[in-house]
Amino acid sequence: MRPTTAPASLQRVVVTELGRDIAAGRLRAGEVIVPDEVEKRFDVSRTVVREAFRSLEARGMIRARHRSGTRVEQEQYWNLLDPDVIDWRGAGPSAQRQLEELLVLREAVEPMAASLVALHASADEVAALHDHAERMAAAARDNSPSEYMLADDDFHTILVGASGNGVLAQLLHTISATLRSRYGGALPVFTDATARAVERHQRLAAAVAARDGETAAEEARALVREAQAEAVGRLAH
Repeated sequence: MRPTTAPASLQRVVVTELGRDIAAGRLRAGEVIVPDEVEKRFDVSRTVVREAFRSLEARGMIRARHRSGTRVEQEQYWNLLDPDVIDWRGAGPSAQRQLEELLVLREAVEPMAASLVALHASADEVAALHDHAERMAAAARDNSPSEYMLADDDFHTILVGASGNGVLAQLLHTISATLRSRYGGALPVFTDATARAVERHQRLAAAVAARDGETAAEEARALVREAQAEAVGRLAH
C-alpha cells in the first residue's frame, strides 16, 4: 500500500533523494534513471515520478532524451545557484569547491549590496542589522551554533534584501543557501575567526547606520575575504 502522504510531499521526497544521489555521484552523469525503478524505490505513482523528473530537469540535473530515456546531466549544466542544488552539493564531494565558488559570488554581490543598503535602508532595517549582529555576538558567547546561524542568515537577508535593487534581491535564497553551505557537514560553526567575523558584522551595521556606503562595502568585502581565507585554510588541512 502506498503512503498517504500528500502528492506534493511525496514529490518533494523523490526530488530531494534523487538530487542528493546525483550531487553525491551515486547517480553518475550519463546514467539512465528508469521511472519504473523510481516508482518501486519510493512506492509512489507514475504521476509523482513524472513531476519529480520535471523538477530535476528544470534544475538542469537530468534530461529526457527521445529513445534514450532520462539521463543524469553533467554538473556544468546544473543550476548551481538553485538553493536546493546548493544544499545537495554541500553534502557531496563538491562541497569544498562549491563553498569557494559561492564565496566568490558573495564577494561580487555583498559589497555592492552593502553600499546600496547604506543609501536605501529604512530606520527599521538599520535597527534590524544591529539586532542581528548583536544576536550573533550573544550566540557566540553562549556557544549556541543554531542561534548564530539564524542570526547570520537574518543579517545577510537584510543586507541583500534592503538594497533597493530587485536583481540583487532575487539572489536572497542563493545567499541564504550559501551560508548554510558554509556551516554544513562536519565543519564547526565556531572557529578562531568567529570573534573577528562578529566584529565585522557589527562594523558593517554601524557603517550602514552612518549612511557610509563606501565603508559598508569595504567591511562587506573584508568579511567575505576572511571567510575565503578560512575556507582555504580548511582545505589545506
